[in-house]
Amino acid sequence: EHAQRFLATQAIMLSMAGVPAVYFHSLVGSPNDIAGVEVSGIPRRINRHKYERAELEAALSETGSLQQLVADGYRHLLRVRKQQTQFHPNASQTVLELPTDGLLGFVRQHDDQPALCVLANLSGETRSIDPADLPGQFDLDVLSDESLDQNAPIAMAPYQVRWLKSSSTSDS
Repeated sequence: EHAQRFLATQAIMLSMAGVPAVYFHSLVGSPNDIAGVEVSGIPRRINRHKYERAELEAALSETGSLQQLVADGYRHLLRVRKQQTQFHPNASQTVLELPTDGLLGFVRQHDDQPALCVLANLSGETRSIDPADLPGQFDLDVLSDESLDQNAPIAMAPYQVRWLKSSSTSDS
C-alpha cells in the first residue's frame, strides 16, 4: 500500500500543469534516511540517502521491495505520460468540482487536442464517480489500458489515479 500511495502522489504531480520535478530518490523509492539525519544533524538528509551501487541494485532487483515497486511504477507513469500531448507544460488545466469526497479531478487540454481527465482517489477506501459528472466522454484509462463503460460508475480503488481519454482519440 505504501508504494501505491507514493505512486499516486507522483502521478498527480506528473499530471499537473508545468514542468514536473522528478527526483532520483523518488524514482527509486528510497525510504527515509533516519540514520543520515542522526549522523549529520541535518534534517534535510532524511531524503538524501547515499547508495552504494550494489545496495541500490539489490534493492531494485528484490521482487516486491518498495524500491522495485516504485521504480517499475514510476517508469510506467513516465512512459505513458510521454505519449500524452495533454501533459505539455503549456496545456490548460481546469480543476473539477466532484461530488464524491476523497476524489481529486482536473482536465488537461493542449491546443485543439481532445481533453484528458485526471482522477485521483486520495482516500484509503474505494470510491466511484458517475461519468455524467465529468465534462466529456472518457472511456479509456490510458494508465491501466482499461476500457470503461460510460453507463456505469467509474470505480476508484484506494489511492488509484486514472488518466482518462476517449478511446476514439487514444493515440493523441
